[in-house]
Amino acid sequence: MQAGSDAILCLRPVEKRGLPLSTLHDVFRKFRLRLNTPLPEGSAAGPALRAATVLCREMGDPFENELERSEKFDDGMTGEFLWLDEDIPGTIREVKWEAGLGGGDIYLQIARRFDIAINNLRDRAKDNAKVAAFLLHGAPMFLMCLLGPIFFVAGGFFDGSVVVVEPLGQPCFMLMDETDQREQEIARLLYAVEQGLDELKSVSRSRPSVDFLPGLPRIYSSYVLFTQPEVGNLTFHRRLSKKSQCLLFYATLSHPPPTSPSSTPIQSSVVVKLVNKRYGEDVHRRLASRGFAPILYGYSRLDGAPTAYVMEYLGSDWMSLFEFERGVGAGIFKDAVSSKDTQAALKNAIRTTLDEILAFMAKEDIVHGDLRPNNIMMQVDEETKPVLSQAVGAAANLKAIDFDWAGKAGQVFYPELRNEDIESWPACVGSSIDAGHDRRLVDSWWPAFLVAR
Repeated sequence: MQAGSDAILCLRPVEKRGLPLSTLHDVFRKFRLRLNTPLPEGSAAGPALRAATVLCREMGDPFENELERSEKFDDGMTGEFLWLDEDIPGTIREVKWEAGLGGGDIYLQIARRFDIAINNLRDRAKDNAKVAAFLLHGAPMFLMCLLGPIFFVAGGFFDGSVVVVEPLGQPCFMLMDETDQREQEIARLLYAVEQGLDELKSVSRSRPSVDFLPGLPRIYSSYVLFTQPEVGNLTFHRRLSKKSQCLLFYATLSHPPPTSPSSTPIQSSVVVKLVNKRYGEDVHRRLASRGFAPILYGYSRLDGAPTAYVMEYLGSDWMSLFEFERGVGAGIFKDAVSSKDTQAALKNAIRTTLDEILAFMAKEDIVHGDLRPNNIMMQVDEETKPVLSQAVGAAANLKAIDFDWAGKAGQVFYPELRNEDIESWPACVGSSIDAGHDRRLVDSWWPAFLVAR
């Protein structure tokens, strides 16, 4: 098992996690789509079908050694599955004679072979412009693994700093069956590799049109605005937190002014959140219309990759209620709650706005589902004192974030994975998030909020 800061990001161990390959290069995004799409009719898929038939008929036999198994695999394939050209490999292969024999983890071994290949390419790039260009594209490759009669494909990518490896599909058994289902699965896998290599051949001929920073998505160059028909440009700058499971990034968006499309584009600092599952964008937009959430500007949806939601960036004058309470407890923000009267007034100001948010959601028949202090942001001044509105009594400026569970009351559900150390969830996993649940959750943590421990 890997250890150390220079480990390959291949999910072994679990914390060695890179960005999803589908966000780093379109060839991997399209690979996943082809893998889950029926093969095209006609001659286009012919080579893949013929190869799959041969492999299913012969790879279940016993072999004397790994070389013999590898050569038999080659009988059903063509050299086009190996190289993009004479300088650049398109695939790397790792072969195990039989499962349980030969020792080692075939997945980790193919990841290490890709890492070695990247180091070799970096050495050669000094004198080879084509190789240098391929590295700038991330040197995307398909990593083909044979474990006895089991066949699977992973993807490899180098972002200029780290190596990322990830399985691209489920393992397939190269064994015959009366329904030809396994042959079809292997044919789709081979066809996806073949098409991916064709795409990489064109990619490897020139440098990318933009320079990419390490550790950032590369496929979301534009987005669709919710309020305008125009498409804006998106530039990623940094990841906001590598410790979080959420894929959040600081970026800049550029779009034409709504009243004068030909004028100088508007530049805005934004947060981009990549979401693989559902997202309560309607709830987010409704709360944002009342100032109770960051503005949701737009999105970028590409089949086979997470959806990128583009929203307002809350700067250093915002912090979560969780962070504020922790700072008060540690004495960092003691001036903000310098007396019991000040603390009581502050709690009332926060509760006033919380009740406004809850009342608005109840009126709209929408739910958030996870209104805990870590998902509620509060504006503070340069002395870290809460910014209060004096319009109608003192009220804190709050914005809800994280709308992954949000939706219409009774039509969205608590996810299977949530913090079960919290005993105050209004309903069990899998139950609907109903009207009133948000208020019950807020009421469960509110009595202890900002209370000295």
